[in-house]
Amino acid sequence: MWDTATLDELTRPFPEFQKKSRVILTSQNKEVALHGKCHSDPLYLRLLKPKESWELLEKRVFGEEGCPDELKDVGGKIARKCDGLPLVLDLIGGVISRKEKKEALWLEVLNNLSSFIFKMKRKW
Repeated sequence: MWDTATLDELTRPFPEFQKKSRVILTSQNKEVALHGKCHSDPLYLRLLKPKESWELLEKRVFGEEGCPDELKDVGGKIARKCDGLPLVLDLIGGVISRKEKKEALWLEVLNNLSSFIFKMKRKW
């Protein structure tokens, strides 16, 4: 979530949001996290390290099988482009898990991911 106005719009249909509703809010914006605080303080999570990022992506895509050698290089690049953000890694992992396990397709994802991440960073 990028701003407090979006949070206000999201919670408007829940008149007793502060009392009974439960919402898990994710944001890199501290102001948004504090604005959404109801009965507990925000939990600040660190970004994943590159090795952790690759492990999460690999598990999301291949489960217990493990990544074939021919995809490890491009897979590692995809993981690094996700900048340690678990939600982005999970999202991208879900996308590529449904694609053929071919390097050309993964390179296409990598190239498109660069523009996606750039657009997202401009919002931060």
